[in-house]
Amino acid sequence: MFFALGRLGSYLSDTNSELNNLYQVIRDDVEALITDLRRHRNDAAYFYVARALNPDSLSVGNRLPLSFP
Repeated sequence: MFFALGRLGSYLSDTNSELNNLYQVIRDDVEALITDLRRHRNDAAYFYVARALNPDSLSVGNRLPLSFP
C-alpha cells in the first residue's frame, strides 16, 4: 500500500533491519528479487536447511532471499 500511494516526501521506517533490507530490495530491484525467489524449492528438507541458517552470518545481499548451497 505504501509503495502504491507514491507520495513524495513520505518515509517508511522500522527498527527491524531485516525488514528495512526487504523494503530496499523491493524498491531498488523487485524483478531480481522475484527471479531469486523462484529458485527456491517447496519441500521440507529445503525449508529446514533455510530455517537453520543464521541471517547474521550472511552478507546483506544474501539475506533476501536466503541463499545457501
